[in-house]
Amino acid sequence: LRDATARRRPEIVLTTANIGFFVMRLMLLTGNFNYGRKGILDRTHLRFYTERSLVEMLRAAGFEPVHVRGSIPVPFLHQVALCRVAHRVGNLRRSLFAYNFVVTAVPT
Repeated sequence: LRDATARRRPEIVLTTANIGFFVMRLMLLTGNFNYGRKGILDRTHLRFYTERSLVEMLRAAGFEPVHVRGSIPVPFLHQVALCRVAHRVGNLRRSLFAYNFVVTAVPT
């Protein structure tokens, strides 16, 4: 992707789940790491990222993150009341409260 876009220097937009989301941390703390049909532990997810590991992976691939934002999908907000508070502070403590990341990056 980097080689194909290097001359035009377009921005790419990438989204991925945050394995460091506080619900995942609580599940791991209690010994639960179970794959399911949807969510962060969706059976199709092959790699897991924290904010730091995602940025490191992009830089190693030759991209510079320009903007990193955390978000929480609307259906999840309605399922977990605590996430409403987390959504408000999601970009203050993305590593803990963001359900997923939205990253804009450019090739270096």
